[in-house]
Amino acid sequence: MTSSLRKLNKSIAKNVSDNITLVKGEGYHYFVFDDGVGFEMKTIYTPYTNDFSDSRWMEEAKDFLNTLSLAVYMAHKNQRVDHGQ
Repeated sequence: MTSSLRKLNKSIAKNVSDNITLVKGEGYHYFVFDDGVGFEMKTIYTPYTNDFSDSRWMEEAKDFLNTLSLAVYMAHKNQRVDHGQ
């Protein structure tokens, strides 16, 4: 059984990142990352929260965070290369 969106967001904040929120749109869900500096979104094309188990939602949130971490790393790496030329 899947938890409510509110409970999922509490679990995401505690176990993944307090800067990530799961939001329900019309016919889909999306994750929002907002740390006050950067803002990113990832769409999950499933209309119902209970289409995924709690553990699947946690994995999706972790994947989103890992993707963001890689993007930030690459951006910083590219800035260092550009400044070094």
